Parts: sequence; C-alpha cells; structure tokens
Amino acid sequence: ENSNIPLNPIEYYMSLSNHTGNLLNTGEFEDSYYSSLLALKLIKDYPMLNLPRHEIPINNFIVAGVLSEKLEIQTGLELYEQLFDNQTKYADYILLLNNYSILHLLNNNLSAAENALNEAINFIKSESCIDSYYEYYIGINNVILKYLSHNVEEALVNWENLNNKIPNIPDLAFLIRRHQLIGGVLNNREKINSKEWLNILINEHPHELGRPWSFFGKGYLFSDLQFWSES
Repeated sequence: ENSNIPLNPIEYYMSLSNHTGNLLNTGEFEDSYYSSLLALKLIKDYPMLNLPRHEIPINNFIVAGVLSEKLEIQTGLELYEQLFDNQTKYADYILLLNNYSILHLLNNNLSAAENALNEAINFIKSESCIDSYYEYYIGINNVILKYLSHNVEEALVNWENLNNKIPNIPDLAFLIRRHQLIGGVLNNREKINSKEWLNILINEHPHELGRPWSFFGKGYLFSDLQFWSES
C-alpha cells in the first residue's frame, strides 16, 4: 500500500536529511535526532524508491543521538561500521571516519581513533583536490588525539599548522573561536581524559557567539552531512 508516499518523496527525503544537519549545526540535537528518524523511516518504508545516500541521514542520526544522549556510543560505532561495509569511498567517507574516530575517543579507545584518523589522512593524501574543510576537520581532531596520547609538543605544532587552514564556511567565526580556545588548553597542559574533552570548551566558555556554539563548542569537531545541489 503506497498511498502514503509523500509527494515528491526524493526531494522530501533530501530536504528532511538536510534539515537534520541544519538542526545539528544550531545545537538542536534532540530535534535533529527525531528528524533523522523520520528520514530513516522513509528508507525503510519505501525501498522501491531507492532513496540516495543513506549515509547522510544515518550520520546525522548518530551524531545527534550521541550528543542528545539518546543513542549509545557503541550503537553509533556499529552503525558506522555497517556503513563502511557498503560505502563507496568518496569525500564524505572522510567525514564519516572523522565522526567515527570521535566516538572511539568518547569510548576512550585511542588506538581505534588513531586508526580511523590515519585512514582518513591517507585518503586525503591520495586525492588530488580535497577541500580544506576535510583536511581541517581531520587535522584538528588528530591534534586532540595527540594531546590525549600525551604527545603535547606534536599536538601544538600540528595545531599551529592548522591556523591558516580553517575552512571558510558560514560558521567560520565559531571555528576560529574554538581553534583559539583549543590552543589555550594545549598550552596550559591541562590534564584531561577523552570523555571530559567533549565539554571542556563549553564548560569554561558556555556563551560564545550564539546558538551554534552548542555544536561547534564541543571539544571534538563533529561534521553533519548534507545533500548539495548539483547546479
């Protein structure tokens, strides 16, 4: 019975998936989680539609679920691993690895996080024209991994090298501010574990710049995924 298929279902699915990403970026984690569930329900209910790029709503569902504490970290890791089994390797694969590595850090599994980040770094090196966005996201989370692994000097050098690689996205002001604050933490040699790192910036600086700080002020830099128009 397909009478309930929404009008223009593929456009609806894509705009719903993008909406989940926009909600993430403004720190509305619970709303993003429930919107992601709606997008995933479309995939499940209408397999005949062959809806594209399942990894987009799945990624946003995992990130929103973890940040709203509605999804166990372990479940998120397993969902990423299922995606990797079926995933063709294109640019968004880097961002999936980025978020996957963060979940390992939240689980205090530094070696698994390192493996994921190294895979992303190697993928970036193998591609001729990768946007600085990917390089920065992987790079800054790798800085944090180095710091948590007690390689403070290497973390500081890598952090400094990223100063002029911050991608020019609409939320640039938030990325610049968090980059500065992370530098402060590194220079202060603060003793902190990988779970505490998630809220280290927000705990010290809760009200920076506006609502998206709830997302960009997290100690780890997560990425949402969205559909971009081909035009």
